Amino acid sequence: MAFDPIAGVNGVGGLPLGQFLQIAFTSGVFNQLNQTFPDFEMVKKFRVGDPNWREQRFMLQTSLGPSAVQYANPVSSTNFPKAQRISVSEKIAVSKELDATVEIEYNLYKKALNSPLKYAEPLALEMQSKAIATKRRIAADLYADGTGVIGTVASVAASSGKLVITLSALSSSRGHVGLFEYGDLVTPYNPEGTAAHFPLVDSGTVAALRVVSRSRKNGTVTVEAIDANGNILDVADDQTGSTLVANDVIYRSGQVDIPDLTSISDYALASPVFAGFESLLANDGRKVHGIDMAGITAGTRVDCNGQLIALKYVQEALSEAKVAVGQGLYKWDMLAMSPEARDSLVEADEDKRRLTISDSQRVKGAKAFIFQHENDTLEVISSEYIAPKRAFALPKQSAGQKAMMQLYFTEMTPVEVGSGKLHLKPASGGGHERRIASYMEGQIALLCTQPAAGVVLENFTV
Repeated sequence: MAFDPIAGVNGVGGLPLGQFLQIAFTSGVFNQLNQTFPDFEMVKKFRVGDPNWREQRFMLQTSLGPSAVQYANPVSSTNFPKAQRISVSEKIAVSKELDATVEIEYNLYKKALNSPLKYAEPLALEMQSKAIATKRRIAADLYADGTGVIGTVASVAASSGKLVITLSALSSSRGHVGLFEYGDLVTPYNPEGTAAHFPLVDSGTVAALRVVSRSRKNGTVTVEAIDANGNILDVADDQTGSTLVANDVIYRSGQVDIPDLTSISDYALASPVFAGFESLLANDGRKVHGIDMAGITAGTRVDCNGQLIALKYVQEALSEAKVAVGQGLYKWDMLAMSPEARDSLVEADEDKRRLTISDSQRVKGAKAFIFQHENDTLEVISSEYIAPKRAFALPKQSAGQKAMMQLYFTEMTPVEVGSGKLHLKPASGGGHERRIASYMEGQIALLCTQPAAGVVLENFTV
């Protein structure tokens, strides 16, 4: 029989003293997930302070009183024009809270501390992962509307015991596939938010759906059903009679306050999630932070009428924004869109004359796209969290000018009770489990001081 060197090496543990040999681990954890959050780092440039308050009040001016300025006939005895006061109103931004929980087994924690060859301290790895997850969540909600919706159902189909959800691709639909994180728990609701809708299963009771895969190209999310104990349930092949139907909206399961989407008085107060660019730069009459998003207090939005995305729409939108807020008041330096939209611009031969290609040797593709609009130079960047039918251009803060987007944010910090940051987990029947938990808390508020300076392209194809 031929000698198998692999079996020979692995079999050393079977020798009389073989088990004295230690098992070595690689010096790291091979993470399979996206750990980046450039959108979060980008918005931090708007940071102006910490939200150590319940709410932030600010003033908006919406009129200069122009009717008080009139021409006069010097040879007649006309009166001075009637006075017209400026229009100023007070608005309110409420601070939103983010919480995170870290939990591991107590025995594992103690043994990892005493192991000389540990490849990662479990608690440190858990806390680092939760910090990354928090920043990615903020980055995702940055472009959303404040309701917490991450997707709108177009259709559902069972496949191999799982459920494939096709998301609505309409420009008016809330959420998109980029807002779903692998392993996250989600729950579909009817638009009124009064009832959770789950697929039919062969047996058991569904408590949540867990994301197992997603396809940006197909606009689908595949989920598995789980019960209250985390056990996987088989989704029934026949979904006839299921409450999960088209136009249902999907939330992350941890969101406790589900809004009635048919009747929202203020998007900044609709849910525990902070209102992002979709609402802060709206132009449809909705109310955000008490501001009616219409007329002079609306964002600059250009409807592309379902046409292929093209830089002519960017040109139009920026020109419109500069008329609204004035020339030279802001400097636009970034145009952000989905990867699919940016790829479409790469292929748009008719617009290449407006693109400065930064590659020294360009054969295929492009390293950077730069769009020039008068004195403003905008770099075209992509984000996984932007809906395929949206593009955003925000100005940077100019010297002596307040930022049009203001972020109040505290980093996630451990919750301390007494002198400790680690706590034993209480057991449901009394006593404590052999688990330790650490809790983290932070606050965030995002407000827009001049929505018209924010440019949004919508309703285009890629």
